[in-house]
Amino acid sequence: MDFRKRFIIYPLDDQSFAVYKALRSKGVDVTGVSALGSGYVGKTVANLVNRKEPSELIESINHIDFDKQDAILISSSISYELNKDDLQYICTSLKNRNLEVYYYGEDENIINMFKQFNISYCKEPLDNLIANQVKAFKRSGKYNQFKIKVPAVYIGGLIESYDSLDIALQLKHEFEQREFICSLVSNNPNAKIAGAVGYPLSFMGTDISPHEQIVEFNQWVSSLDYLVKPDIVLFDVPKGIMQYSNKIHNTFGIYTYMMHQTIPSDFLIVTLPADCVKTEIVEKTSIYFKRLLGRSPDLYHISNVLHNVGAEPSMFVDKPLYIKENQANDILENEIDKLCETRIEDVIYQKSAGRITDLLIETYRRDNNG
Repeated sequence: MDFRKRFIIYPLDDQSFAVYKALRSKGVDVTGVSALGSGYVGKTVANLVNRKEPSELIESINHIDFDKQDAILISSSISYELNKDDLQYICTSLKNRNLEVYYYGEDENIINMFKQFNISYCKEPLDNLIANQVKAFKRSGKYNQFKIKVPAVYIGGLIESYDSLDIALQLKHEFEQREFICSLVSNNPNAKIAGAVGYPLSFMGTDISPHEQIVEFNQWVSSLDYLVKPDIVLFDVPKGIMQYSNKIHNTFGIYTYMMHQTIPSDFLIVTLPADCVKTEIVEKTSIYFKRLLGRSPDLYHISNVLHNVGAEPSMFVDKPLYIKENQANDILENEIDKLCETRIEDVIYQKSAGRITDLLIETYRRDNNG
């Protein structure tokens, strides 16, 4: 994608917030747009997740001059039923205009609307290239496993949140600024617009056995390594990185385990909801990963989110409450003395990402020279 283009993201929400930031960091002239009834129009982008930055205002789709835009990302998190009128307005506005349209979702209603208006949309070509390379590897022996030597960084949440992707995209940008080839794998389809690639469907699905999932993921990562030749791979770990509680299972952290069988983590960042920044939780988490991955988390990030976990699994509300970041930092301040041997901080801003990137480069070089 040409990052000199003028870009719209619709609808801008907490699921596309990290992508908005990533495009801005690349120098893209990007406008966050929402529906009039969303409650976000006229508020800052940071308001989506109760942060201080970015400070740009969210605009209404009805006030966008499409003649002054080059491209639009239709967020994969969009609800067709709730946004049908806006989508029709967008499709009508795109007619006879040469805008690039990006959509990485799978909603058949939206895809059919594009067809109805004769709108073509861009997909990620790397997905198909990797899939074809996997087929080539399979022809060499279906259950052949490859040893992958590229360094890997896992970033995942005790409960899945936008922060993991936000941190991953910032690290990717920092590595690229230092002229490293950095691949990012994420289950958030919107991240593809910022250079990420999605996890393979066979890995995320249930159509094959866990054994086959691990083997196919190994071949998939090997294909990514073969085609891109990255210096480092960042993994935005899907779902929760581990079981949260007896009520909130987080798929029991099975994806973390299966990924570890393919490409073990060289650096582990775990994001914690603000109310989980407690000595007993951090200690249990560290012990768990030491046993599972052979290493404790290298860094904890405190996220400004709270979750309504409910009394039963069915009552879990997978929509976080975003508290003010100074409240999250106050929680950290109250616990920091008890966590003196644990590296835990709020690393959501670019300055922190740059520092972590330098730490990762230094660690990798030391390990390889030692």
